[in-house]
Amino acid sequence: MPATLPASLLAVLQSKQALLWLNPRLGSTLPANAPTAEQVGAAAARLQRCAGLLAMLFPELAATQGKIESALHDASALYALPEYRGVQGRCWLKGDHALPVAGSIKARGGFHEVLAHAEALALQHGVIQPEDDRRLLAGAAARSLFASHRVVVGSTGNLGLSIGIMAAVLGFQAVVHMSVEAKEWKKARLRQRGVTVVEHAGDYAAAVAAGRATAEATPTVILLMTNTRCRCCWVMPPRRLHWPHSWRRRA
Repeated sequence: MPATLPASLLAVLQSKQALLWLNPRLGSTLPANAPTAEQVGAAAARLQRCAGLLAMLFPELAATQGKIESALHDASALYALPEYRGVQGRCWLKGDHALPVAGSIKARGGFHEVLAHAEALALQHGVIQPEDDRRLLAGAAARSLFASHRVVVGSTGNLGLSIGIMAAVLGFQAVVHMSVEAKEWKKARLRQRGVTVVEHAGDYAAAVAAGRATAEATPTVILLMTNTRCRCCWVMPPRRLHWPHSWRRRA
């Protein structure tokens, strides 16, 4: 259930001041639509199956063998804040704000959504079998299939970047509906990747509505948005932490 930000918190965010926000609902019961452990595991398995494909498509991922990972940063400076006094151990920040290729926290989730769609489509049409190497999704047969399908997303930037880039590189007709307030460099990066960017005078809601109308009107068009599968990838990082060697516990 969406929560309304307190006016005081919203004012600080809008003034672009540094802010530490501690979740007041930490430890409370998760909402009914929260990703389950099984769903997170399924998303992780798909990304692992597609790691070779990702490494082949994006040189930036070669060093991690196709894993979409970010650096772990020492955040010891936080202990100077009153909220952290008395906290034991060390504090680290996972830099998922700067994930490779798409460059935002939504990169992993957006890539996963396109991969899930591509995988299902290829299996449905017999282009791949369940046990096949997913690098076949970049082959001629898969690209021919994907070229007749369109992937659409409504986004102010980050989700559109990840979905648009992944869809285009696989050969889909990729269309991102964005509001005019979206960052120009994001629009430029999408267009450089072969993505069609449609700008709307309205806000985010107008961009989403336009994308949905297009998808509902054409059977070969799918609208990809933030959903439970996408959120699975946002909660995945704690399972994949690689602690600095100097901080690993010794037996």
